[in-house]
Amino acid sequence: ESITTPDRRTATGMVTVRSTARSEHEIQRPSPLALDKTSISATYDGDTYSVAVTSNGRWTATSDAAWCMLDPASGTSNGIITVNVTENTTADSRSATITVISGEVTQEVSVTQAAPPLALDKTYIVATKYGGTYSFAVTSNGAWTATSDAAWCTLTSTSGTNDGTIAMNVEENTTTGSRSATITIISGSLTWQVTITQATTGNNFTETGGGLSFDMIGVAGSTFTMGATTEQDSEVQPNESPEHDVTLSNYAIGKYEVTQKLWWDVMGSWPSTAPSSSYGEGDQYPMYYVSHDDIQSFLTALNAKTGKNYRLPTEAEWEYAARGGNQSQDYKYSGSNTIGRVAWYYDNSGRKTHIVGTKGANELGIYDMSGNVEEWCSDWYDSYSSDYYYVQTNPTGAVSGTNRVSRGGTFLSGATGATGCRVSYRSYADPSSHAYYQGFRLVLPL
Repeated sequence: ESITTPDRRTATGMVTVRSTARSEHEIQRPSPLALDKTSISATYDGDTYSVAVTSNGRWTATSDAAWCMLDPASGTSNGIITVNVTENTTADSRSATITVISGEVTQEVSVTQAAPPLALDKTYIVATKYGGTYSFAVTSNGAWTATSDAAWCTLTSTSGTNDGTIAMNVEENTTTGSRSATITIISGSLTWQVTITQATTGNNFTETGGGLSFDMIGVAGSTFTMGATTEQDSEVQPNESPEHDVTLSNYAIGKYEVTQKLWWDVMGSWPSTAPSSSYGEGDQYPMYYVSHDDIQSFLTALNAKTGKNYRLPTEAEWEYAARGGNQSQDYKYSGSNTIGRVAWYYDNSGRKTHIVGTKGANELGIYDMSGNVEEWCSDWYDSYSSDYYYVQTNPTGAVSGTNRVSRGGTFLSGATGATGCRVSYRSYADPSSHAYYQGFRLVLPL
């Protein structure tokens, strides 16, 4: 037989011809999957969008962002995917990718969402009874105005045309109840609000017995989670675990660390080593170079003067107060996630103590529970045993030991990271030891 080869030459006889080229039918066969678009531009306030799917087989669709949801997420032929985009409440634009797969074919649709013309970095602020200055950041691509509905909460900035910071001056709460204010920020048709709550005077008081004068902060008892909680991140140490629930009764704790003046007014003499100018010397500097044993003599003298029962805090009382008690905002340090706002530590202390109360207070109005001097607690040091998996009420720690607990970090914390200033960090020392970085704070049961 004769055949015509692809180059149109004629051959005679039995000839086998092989070609790697696909047939014309195969080349023109349509793809098993096609989409009607490859990108979607979403508005900042979100909306519903759609993607048409053309398919001759089963397909599945996924989104890599929780704010971009698909319905349906699969099909067996042609169909419509509804794309639900939620409002963008961040300060930036964002993007997502929708991936549609049928067999070995993959198609993608990119979704971009614009940043809102106005965004705030917080919507809730807790102010201490003592007031102070608080702030929040405004991100805006247009003009905005801000107002406060309370005379005790005034704003330093009431308008702007782009990004900025609004600072609020909160007065001390001298009323008998807690109170709240609302800051309203308007940009065009958008309205955003920040709520400020301020604690009541509660059981705060100034001790004046025995001719002394020092401030105490009332702490309302409650149940809290002690130890290696999530906001402590990867810095958690083994002795901070397991986290466990503790219930405490009401008590008052020193607004400040015990000062050198208060020590002298009670004792009339220094312990074996006096404070020095090398580490901070003066009436309002924290007392240091005091052993756990020295403090027992101080407490005996103090209670004789005041007729009360002041003592060292238990470790649980110390941590609950450091976390902000029932006003806690779950900060890593006592009063902030930014250590420099609330603590004298390695990077800012100049390797010495500082006058108490010169950094920011925590949520309860307590100062220096992170940094400055480490603070003795009453407990013997021990690990958190399996018993701590159960709720404990007013725990006092181990019944015996060789070291006493100390908490809060020091002005030296942070040479290799400020982990020692975290609210859950645990340290310990021999109760007879004296150190230039170790002081204490008072507690009074209520």
